[in-house]
Amino acid sequence: MDFFKFALEMEKKTIESYRSLAEKCQSHEGVKNILLMLAEDHEKHTKTLKEMKNNAVIEMKEPEAFREARKLFTHMQTDQDPFICDMDQVKLYEDARELVLKKRQFYLDMVMNMENEKNKSLVNQMAEEEKKQAVILNHIIEMVRRPQTWLEDAEFHHLDEY
Repeated sequence: MDFFKFALEMEKKTIESYRSLAEKCQSHEGVKNILLMLAEDHEKHTKTLKEMKNNAVIEMKEPEAFREARKLFTHMQTDQDPFICDMDQVKLYEDARELVLKKRQFYLDMVMNMENEKNKSLVNQMAEEEKKQAVILNHIIEMVRRPQTWLEDAEFHHLDEY
């Protein structure tokens, strides 16, 4: 298996997935922007992989999506900004999370076979970014499910203790 070919295909698929989700989440500008930032982070991964393949000296910049997502989620929580999205999208977010987790595992598996220390470091960094993106997607999935979960469990979650 050609590491670079497979990795670039996975990155392309992830970018397409994030852009598609962003298009479908027009009702919430903040989440849409997070999804677009995640796509941009994967475009950086694509660039890094191409440079690695060509043995170019490279460094990856720290991704912005995780930091920005944390700010947005904190803002939404303090302002109690409702997140309204079509419940059918949960599966799409779960699929995106699974893709990110598969990519992370692929990177972790491949890094063991790499001899170039610089490449190992970069691939490990990409694997950690995939982990952070899975966290972001988990938060989005929770937000999408929250209205349904609250309605199902409302009588048990909102009782005062006596």
